[in-house]
Amino acid sequence: LGVHDVLSRSIITRTTGFLVVVALFFFGGVVLRDLALPMVLGVIVGMIVAGMFLPLFKIIGTLSVQ
Repeated sequence: LGVHDVLSRSIITRTTGFLVVVALFFFGGVVLRDLALPMVLGVIVGMIVAGMFLPLFKIIGTLSVQ
């Protein structure tokens, strides 16, 4: 698989997971809200950290093709 395929699949997976956790936060009730809040924050932090590594992976991908 190419770097582009892996990165696009990763973005789609993270977005889907984020939407599910946000829905759990808003529609899950009081008990599940206490669980969903740290999950929402974890997904956001994970997206930010993964975004920091995306340029590095693109650079590595272009170097290996040459």
